Amino acid sequence: MCTGAIISRNIAETGRPILLKHRDISFSLSNHRGNRIEYESSVRFGKKGIISVVDSHSLDECSSLCGMNVAGFAIINTATYNLGTRDFNNQIAPSKLMYKALAECENAIGFEKMLERTARKMMPANYGIIDKDGNAFYYEVGEVSWTRIDVNNVKDNHITFTNFSQSGNKNNRIGLERCVTATAIMNETIEREKIITPRSLFDHISRSFRNEFINIDLKKQDNPFGDYFIDGIFIPLKTTTFSAAFQGGVAWVMLGYPPASVVVPVLMNRELPPFMCKSGEWQTAEICNKSFELKKKIFDINVGEGNKYFNFNRLYNTAGTGYMQQIEELEDWMYENFDPTFSEISLADFYKEYYNRIENTYNCILSEKTKDDQYSEFRLCGFDQKFDIIIPRKECYAKRVLKTLLNK
Repeated sequence: MCTGAIISRNIAETGRPILLKHRDISFSLSNHRGNRIEYESSVRFGKKGIISVVDSHSLDECSSLCGMNVAGFAIINTATYNLGTRDFNNQIAPSKLMYKALAECENAIGFEKMLERTARKMMPANYGIIDKDGNAFYYEVGEVSWTRIDVNNVKDNHITFTNFSQSGNKNNRIGLERCVTATAIMNETIEREKIITPRSLFDHISRSFRNEFINIDLKKQDNPFGDYFIDGIFIPLKTTTFSAAFQGGVAWVMLGYPPASVVVPVLMNRELPPFMCKSGEWQTAEICNKSFELKKKIFDINVGEGNKYFNFNRLYNTAGTGYMQQIEELEDWMYENFDPTFSEISLADFYKEYYNRIENTYNCILSEKTKDDQYSEFRLCGFDQKFDIIIPRKECYAKRVLKTLLNK
């Protein structure tokens, strides 16, 4: 389960198109939640010709969850479930195809030639690509054929997509609510801001708690259920593992759970920040692990069906003290001080200062004792007795319902 977006050069701040991939995994792949970035090699582009976001538990060196290469070509994908059979044993998986594209392609023309060569071998998927020529294309790739849309010529100047294909079975549209929500967010953001940046994509999509189907946006209205809300109906999910945006040779990456993670810019042909890479025995990047530690304080009910609920008040609140709000303040410094023309020395100094700020912010948040920490678990007092349940903080709707049930 993923959400993707392709932004036309016509509305991108620098005049270069943008790709966004917001990756989710299924609970059956929970061991694959960790990620890192790394250089990958290819015959055509050399030892450090590709920067990819990779699965920390994958042993396959020729695999990419999304990435860019030294030629200015970048690619993302989402799985699609209405465009044919998905067979991992007999088809080229998207992570394999994306590595192959990054290893071989300079532009859209090269990518399409590669698709033709691999016809009848491909696992159905949706892809977004951009290249150094300013092209931005969306592809729906089936088992034996593919279709293409030129995003630079689309009326709305963007395309958002999730886990179905427009050219596929109309009755099987997995991720429709996320697609509808992301599209509405994009249209409103363009109308309000006129231009799109990687930051606007992260802030408004990857950290969105809005659902168009039920007309709710937790960042703009009071949570009707108190501090907690149910997971699974917004773009960020408990199973989200990263968000990444690509534009003009810069990868902007949030490893881990985006509402609890921090954006880090990465440049091609430069040293990668150590805290975003494999380190010693750790296959998962340090920053990814930090976000997962913080996520534990958000998904803090760990008995019964409690893992389906998250404490939105800790993430975002009217006092401006939510974890997400503190992280966005941290990112203000990064966006103001990052320069894609940094020298090697200046870039190293930037990463060092940014890491110190990240470390301080996470340490402060993780050491906070909130009022309801003592109620992070429901206490159950026997199956043949009434449940003694402590609900944190205010008299929310869920608490009133529980009281009614317990008093019967």
